[in-house]
Amino acid sequence: MSYQFISQISFALVIGILPLLYLCVEKLTKIKFLNQGLITCGIILLSGILFWQLRIYLVGAELKKMANYNSGNEMDISYNIQNVKYNLFLLLGFGVGAVISIFIYRNRNKIHNE
Repeated sequence: MSYQFISQISFALVIGILPLLYLCVEKLTKIKFLNQGLITCGIILLSGILFWQLRIYLVGAELKKMANYNSGNEMDISYNIQNVKYNLFLLLGFGVGAVISIFIYRNRNKIHNE
């Protein structure tokens, strides 16, 4: 199978994990969907996007470093696209967002219940 096909399938799976992450947060914290649920979805999505942008920044910094290293020679910079792994950073960001949401709402719900 080609790398492009595998990349598209893994991206779809990472996006498909979002409802499962929300369900885990909902079961662990007993949040209500209307207010807390929408904020939780926002935290998870924002965290995923931030990690994805972090990877874009890291790839750009690596390419700049390669360009500075080769500044005296011809600009023959090649970068293997399989090393990018945006999907992994997106998944990691979604997971971090879910953990942040769990910590926020677990403590908040304990305070409100007491």
